Amino acid sequence: DGDRQNILIQGYSTNGAPIVIIDGTFTITGDSARIRVKDLGLRGQDGNPALVISGSIGLHYFDNVDFSQAGESNGPLVVITDRAQRWVTFTNCGIDGDVDIEDMIEGGTVCFNGHNSGDTCIYINTNAHVYVKNGIQAKYIEHNAGTVDIRHMGLFTGLNGVALKSTAVANRCYVSFCDFESA
Repeated sequence: DGDRQNILIQGYSTNGAPIVIIDGTFTITGDSARIRVKDLGLRGQDGNPALVISGSIGLHYFDNVDFSQAGESNGPLVVITDRAQRWVTFTNCGIDGDVDIEDMIEGGTVCFNGHNSGDTCIYINTNAHVYVKNGIQAKYIEHNAGTVDIRHMGLFTGLNGVALKSTAVANRCYVSFCDFESA
């Protein structure tokens, strides 16, 4: 039914790399809260996302999770949508594809801390707070609404020569201690 709370799903890792992989779309919906996923690989199949958070209460934490796609991807790898509330945190996660943050309750927060993939494009299309910090590298961030705070990123490689695009009117984009390189 999708209404789950206080759940830990934990695999194990060797040298910091998860060796347990769950294939398919991992979905968090309904009144789910406090879902913690640690030391796993989540792998989307047939072009579908590896993770969808849709309308949940939030308070979700992903630690040392590798998000990937089996075969060709034709859409985002991680999707946060449908009025998701409160916060979602990704710590030391590898996301080898696009992240779409589409619809959150105003004041909701998504944090990428220690993000470690050079192939990630993050699209922010909601009036939320998004933090991207302490990462090694990312490809591109597009900021169309809400507030984005980018700190201590090792390298933005860029998408078609652009690393950061902010078109959000009357919202904020903070950038500090980041290296940019054109593609």
